[in-house]
Amino acid sequence: MVEPIVLFGLTLLIGILIFTLFTAGKKRASRSRTVVEVEERRRPCPLCGTPLKKGETVKTVIYPAKGDTLAEVFGCPYCYGPNATAVRICPVCKKPVPPDGHVIGRMFKKNRHLHVLGCTGCRKRA
Repeated sequence: MVEPIVLFGLTLLIGILIFTLFTAGKKRASRSRTVVEVEERRRPCPLCGTPLKKGETVKTVIYPAKGDTLAEVFGCPYCYGPNATAVRICPVCKKPVPPDGHVIGRMFKKNRHLHVLGCTGCRKRA
């Protein structure tokens, strides 16, 4: 007859091995992304929809406040500036943003989420 301590030790060892096999499989699956998949995940510009490459930013001016902050979004390098080729479209009124205009939004501090309120054409400053 097998002693209870030996039986408990073998059961514990088998449990640890099974746990290790399951967790090792999950880690390998999460690391299996290729460089191409990472490159493809790009954020689009909120005004023109052009996918931005790593390092490209949207020109934004933020006015800090105690609660939520106001932000003016001008555009990315593709739709704002001297070399702009894309058309900036307001997400609210769906009309082109004037060349000297911008989009006004409210930025929430918790998760840095921007809620667009309108452009200088469809929303006048309060």
